[in-house]
Amino acid sequence: MSEDSERTEIQPIPLSRRQKRDVVGLVAAGVMSAVFFVVPIAVVHDGLGARPAPTPAPTAHPLPASIRVADLESVRVITMDVAVPVSTPELQAPAPSVVRAVRWSGPPRIRRAAPAVPPRPSLGRRIGRLFAGNGVHTVQPFPTIPATER
Repeated sequence: MSEDSERTEIQPIPLSRRQKRDVVGLVAAGVMSAVFFVVPIAVVHDGLGARPAPTPAPTAHPLPASIRVADLESVRVITMDVAVPVSTPELQAPAPSVVRAVRWSGPPRIRRAAPAVPPRPSLGRRIGRLFAGNGVHTVQPFPTIPATER
């Protein structure tokens, strides 16, 4: 009976550093996903429970004694139209182009061809490569257990 209990112990599976890093990344992604899904529910749930009481409508207050009705009748509103002439500035004439003659004292130089620069991929391709990869790395199943240890 003691032999069976020793045989049923779980043997640790040796993982490489890369696999351990992948496990940590998957756990972090799972925690972040759970937080992102729970936060909107928690915010909506908290908002439904506590509703502030509506503020009472303001009541009409009588005018202070220092303001008389005669003072209110003497208030006037004065408006005025102001006309400003519109002027446009004069445009300057463009400067004359300067042409200078160049004299070569030696044989003509041969220009080297500039190295070809590949065009930059579009934004859609770059985003697609972010998710699908660019083919440099090979995809391996996780965790990789050699067939001899199965």
